[in-house]
Amino acid sequence: IDLKIVIIKRMKTPSSYTSIQQREHGSKYNSQNLPSHTPIIGLGCSSFSTFFIPTATKEESEIENDEGVGVSVSVGVGTNSEGAGGVDSSSALSSITATDYELFNNITQATAKSSIDQINTNYRNRINSGDCGGDDSMHTNININANNDVGTGSNRSKEIYHPIIQQWIETIQYAVENGITLLDTAPWYGHGTSEVIIGLWMSSLSSSSCTIISREDMIINTKVGRYDSNIKHQFDFSYDSTIHSVQRSIERMNCAYIDVIQLHDPEFAPNMDVLMEETIPALLYCRDELKVARAIGLTGYPLEVQYAILKRALDLRLDSNSNFGGADGVDGAGGSDAFVFDQCLTYCHFNLHSQALFTKPIGSMDVVATDMTKRGKDDGDNNSMTMTFAQYCHSKSIPLMAAAPLSMGLLTHSSPPPWHPAPEALKDACKKASYIAKSYHVDLPTLALLFALVHGRISCTLLGMSNKEEVDVALKVVKRIGKVVYFEDDDFKERQDNTTGRSDEQEDKGETAAEMGIQMQAALGDVLTSDEKTVLGILLDGRKGPFAKVWLSSNYEWDGMDEADKFWLTVSGGIRSDKAKCEAAEQMKRKT
Repeated sequence: IDLKIVIIKRMKTPSSYTSIQQREHGSKYNSQNLPSHTPIIGLGCSSFSTFFIPTATKEESEIENDEGVGVSVSVGVGTNSEGAGGVDSSSALSSITATDYELFNNITQATAKSSIDQINTNYRNRINSGDCGGDDSMHTNININANNDVGTGSNRSKEIYHPIIQQWIETIQYAVENGITLLDTAPWYGHGTSEVIIGLWMSSLSSSSCTIISREDMIINTKVGRYDSNIKHQFDFSYDSTIHSVQRSIERMNCAYIDVIQLHDPEFAPNMDVLMEETIPALLYCRDELKVARAIGLTGYPLEVQYAILKRALDLRLDSNSNFGGADGVDGAGGSDAFVFDQCLTYCHFNLHSQALFTKPIGSMDVVATDMTKRGKDDGDNNSMTMTFAQYCHSKSIPLMAAAPLSMGLLTHSSPPPWHPAPEALKDACKKASYIAKSYHVDLPTLALLFALVHGRISCTLLGMSNKEEVDVALKVVKRIGKVVYFEDDDFKERQDNTTGRSDEQEDKGETAAEMGIQMQAALGDVLTSDEKTVLGILLDGRKGPFAKVWLSSNYEWDGMDEADKFWLTVSGGIRSDKAKCEAAEQMKRKT
């Protein structure tokens, strides 16, 4: 009887499925490849891995340096309270044994599914032997009856998952039930773990007699290019590996097709030619010939790299002799200049400390050379001197998504993860922001998320959520944002144009950021409480606020290309990064 009550409470029919605000995405530019609309927030599935599990029981040397992981991060709420009808988050974490950690942290692309299966098997064996640390609630919250059946409706399976895996599966279910129907993952997240978790959820969904949503109603995006923790095998942009990765992701996620397959962290490619001659043709083949991906996306940290790739791809598209120039079926978003990439995803470029996505002119960015090195500024194109990356994408009919509104943990009340690449000046500024928010009893993550969601040019903002409590926090923010008249950067540009002609370039940087912040603050209007308005005003003060100095010194962001250079220097053993790049490029050009 208790089990039936839980099922009735937790499962919803399609008619009672909850929807949240949607924004135009593909329909904005008449794209036939992209979903017409997306939910205002998406579930960043990097959370479904040990990347964000507390590592207090691990030695410092065991903590992996994952500076590129984080197109998303948890919303920063506590995980010590029990979720309604689900796995207790604290029990789930405490149930991770040293053996579990070892299995999780040794997962590779080749072993992801078998390792997750082994973790579940080990846990079932512990249940059978009565060795669960004396806490029966650790597994009784997973809808297990007297026969150890688990599941929903009349189609219960014999599977019993490890509590942390069950927690992740339930998080997806809960998010989808509440309208968060976009999942963004990558082979890199947990080295395959995240995709396997999505596959377990998809399997339970397809076997349930109470299906709440169909595959067509879901948006499932993943990536190619970044894979394992071993630096020798972390990146592979080759043609064969790209196609194999797409097929493997579909098999893992049990999803039939991928909505948007994205080129992941291209700043780490050994050179631009590999992307143009290997990766992009493979992605086009997956989209246009195999039909296993409906759209192609681009994601990474340095805006200058994304711009360089988009521009180079356009030049090659116009060259009928190139690998993908003039090919049939290669027209992209709406058949415009966006012939290859249907969408772009950026992270950490639109938040309280950085609005570079909408304020930083392309002309002020470093030019990316063919060998993926910086080569001065782009002063040859007068139009690019004032056009921002967001405006460039708009001009090419490429819709935008954004991620990491909390800047991978900087904009929370906790310290960022040890691998965070932000300069110390920015970390200090974010600490001050946290202190200011606390002094007014304002939750900084909530304020940061409200700020990030108000811009109408961003279709969807990705947020990592690893349990139901964090989903609830995000949904509360989304409910509040429903009262907002969304801000468009065209409004900002018009006002910005009226402030040109200042003589002090450094002062311009701070005032431009503050200027946009003021308009964003106005757009939030009555949504903010009195204290939230006060705190936001202090944070966005371009002269005395905590971010004023980092805006003036350009320390409001970090150098993504420099991070890539450090990686290749490590690969080379600290001797010659250019040699390591050349060797990697040759390996990636060997098609079978």
